[in-house]
Amino acid sequence: MLTRLDTSARDFEERLDELRKKLSPDGTVVSERSAQLTMSLFGEAISPQQVVERICREVRIQGTQAVLKYARALDDPRMDASRLRVPSERMVEAHKAVAPEFLQAVRAIRNNIARFQQAILHKDVELTDGLGQVLKQRYRPLERIGICVPGGAAAYPSTVLMTAVPAQIAGVKQIAIMAPPVDMIVGPGNLFVALAKRLVYGTVAIDSIAGPSEVVVIADRTTKSPNAASDLIAQAEHSPGSSIVLSSDAKMLDQIDEQIQLQLTRLERAELAKDSLIKFGASILCDSEQEVVRICDRLAPEHLQISVDDPDRYSSQIRNAGAIFKGHYSPVALGDYAAGPSHVLPTGGTARWASGLSANHFLRSYSEVEFTLDGLRAIEPHVTQLADKEGLTAHRQSVKIRLD
Repeated sequence: MLTRLDTSARDFEERLDELRKKLSPDGTVVSERSAQLTMSLFGEAISPQQVVERICREVRIQGTQAVLKYARALDDPRMDASRLRVPSERMVEAHKAVAPEFLQAVRAIRNNIARFQQAILHKDVELTDGLGQVLKQRYRPLERIGICVPGGAAAYPSTVLMTAVPAQIAGVKQIAIMAPPVDMIVGPGNLFVALAKRLVYGTVAIDSIAGPSEVVVIADRTTKSPNAASDLIAQAEHSPGSSIVLSSDAKMLDQIDEQIQLQLTRLERAELAKDSLIKFGASILCDSEQEVVRICDRLAPEHLQISVDDPDRYSSQIRNAGAIFKGHYSPVALGDYAAGPSHVLPTGGTARWASGLSANHFLRSYSEVEFTLDGLRAIEPHVTQLADKEGLTAHRQSVKIRLD
């Protein structure tokens, strides 16, 4: 089922790069429906990047009229300006229609998320030296943010929780679902969403380029193969989604592959998951545990499931992952739905430098500097040395004039 790669093969690096590029923002993989919509909209099979550029350009020039044009073409032919905002009475009706058990689950999950986000929230810092220097780092919430909630192959209330609750904890006053203008756009999506966020970055802030879902599973002889297989299938179910397993135990890789084939016979959406596993999945045989760690860090996966008896043996060495799920009883689905940390995570290898969404993303920081006369006098020689070295005499004078 999974493509088998061997790190000892001469072409391993080339094949691994080829696999990773398929679902990166520089790739061209979209659903069949998206390809059909592109053709019907533009009359030609243009790239996802070209689609995003054309739509964003029209929206920038024409505003709401362009939004309505594409909303009618892509979502609802009856769309008009009065329906862009969901009326409050309709939301009240929808709330009443929801099963009590579902609302209970939503409230419990919201509490989990809020508790975790409150615990990690940045706090103001003040530093004094007792000699007339007071330095402060302040954190203030953004005023208004927009959330992208995917709605193609499935509906995702979990994404509303995983994005809106961190923003609420940060103190954001206005939270809009897919409604600019805003200070920041957050949330996952398909390739088109990832490219659009990349295009508008700089005009507004974004959380990350969150593209198609991905998981790397680390396995060894202690792995329970049914568990590992189920995590690989779960991410493939997003379709497209990347599912890769790393191990130095060839027999375990075989067992996991057998389990994947067995479990697919029992699941709904099996065809979608199977297609994704074949196209974007891989079973990588490494020559040692150290090689497992090295390849994992290179992949920098969105989700890392360490499905072994002693997960700390690996997690203590791994630097690059959006979120790590440790041991036999921590499936990735816990992070997707209920654990507390947001499921909006960096994809496409960007976990090398990017972090998962948290309440801290919705804060902007700034510094406050306050010196007394004695403090200024004490630091003036240092400022003068650097200002003279750089030839910025007006900088030097702006200090000295206060001491004359």
